[in-house]
This record gives sequence, structure tokens and C-alpha cells, in this order.
Amino acid sequence: MVPASGLYVLSHLLSQGPHLDDDRPERYVAMAHEFVAEDRATLKTAVATYRFAPHLAWAELVLQRHRDFDAPVFLPPLLREAAEKHDTEILSRIS
Repeated sequence: MVPASGLYVLSHLLSQGPHLDDDRPERYVAMAHEFVAEDRATLKTAVATYRFAPHLAWAELVLQRHRDFDAPVFLPPLLREAAEKHDTEILSRIS
């Protein structure tokens, strides 16, 4: 399980830190994908369930900083996969 707080901290470290040539940005993106798959892009606490989907753009920011991509590479496949599976919950949450 990937804690949302871990993704939050890593997003700031990876988006503001020095350029990385190793696999840490890709590992972060894999964690974000796992978070969507396991927790449905939500943060659940004893108080409430929070929509965490807006923060998924962090994966795009991390990749853009360290891999110089010109276009999004995380969210489009995620949305395509949800559409192929008719996953209306994720589609409505992310789009």
C-alpha cells in the first residue's frame, strides 16, 4: 500500500530537487499508479474519505522535471485504462 502522505512528500522532494538520472522518478510514478489501483485515488481517514485525484498531476510534474517530456505521460494511459475497463468511478474522479 502506498500512503498518500508518502506521495505528497516525494512529490515535493522530486519536483524541487536536483536533476536525477536514476530510476527514482519512474519509481515515484509506479507508486502513484499503485495508489490509484489500490486506494482508488482517495485518502481515507477515520474522519472522512478525501479525493486525492487532483494531486496525481504531481507524477507529470516529476517526470517533466527529470525526463524533459513535452506531453503528459502518466494521466493519459491511466484514463485510457479506466475507459477500457469502464471504470466510471476513476473516470469521474480524475477527469
